[in-house]
Amino acid sequence: MTSIQSLVASVVLLGLVGCNQPKATTPEPPTAKPAPKPTASLTDDPAKLRDELAAKDDDTGVRPPRQAKLYGGKTTEKICALTFDDGPKPEWTEKLLAVLKEADVKATFFLVGKQVVQYPELTKKIADAGHIVGNHTFTHPQGDKNMATMDEDEVAAEMKGTCRAVQDATGVRPKYFRPAGGHVNSLVINTSAANGMMSVFGGPNGDDTNPKKTAEMVEKEIMKVKPGGIVWLHTGSQQTLDCLPRFLAKLKADGWKIVTLDDLAKIARSD
Repeated sequence: MTSIQSLVASVVLLGLVGCNQPKATTPEPPTAKPAPKPTASLTDDPAKLRDELAAKDDDTGVRPPRQAKLYGGKTTEKICALTFDDGPKPEWTEKLLAVLKEADVKATFFLVGKQVVQYPELTKKIADAGHIVGNHTFTHPQGDKNMATMDEDEVAAEMKGTCRAVQDATGVRPKYFRPAGGHVNSLVINTSAANGMMSVFGGPNGDDTNPKKTAEMVEKEIMKVKPGGIVWLHTGSQQTLDCLPRFLAKLKADGWKIVTLDDLAKIARSD
């Protein structure tokens, strides 16, 4: 066989071998997960959605709490409860849940109704993790138009609309209420109780929505917690995310136990 014939034979043989090799396949692109479906569509008028959900709220069997207000527990034990206002918020809520899981701590999340409607799956994730879901009004009214200046129907709608949204998302009706901005009067307290919720206040307040506060400053404030206290923080605060692991570690090292609002309600102060 000549050298030319040998070369041709080699090319043919390589071609045959190549034909027997499996063909490379292009991997299918990952299928995008569908976006969470809200319990209702947000409109340009959150108050309208609030009123629609409030009208659907089923308060059958709802009874006023044993005590209308909760400021903390009457105790000398080193116990306190942890609360977060203004959720649910994507990313922020997940990060808080991760910190709490790592520390094996349960907290109470006071949720804004219009955000619950937007993020029902995130709301359910909070409840499924064993945390308490509370009511923090529907539209988070502030300024001149707040819970203390609203009329009776609006106050009730803020509470009932959120109760319905939370119950739709989690199957659980809130039994704790915290007014947006801390704006409160006797009408707010009485309406909360009539809807089966205890109004929660307490302290210390970390003032963690104040942009002038550093994580160290927030931590210093919440380290002032007294036995039976209710630590007041917010979802969406980077200062809180930064100082929370240290705060929880310091409390535990000093013999403190983080309990739930249910635990404190059993030994409630009557301030």
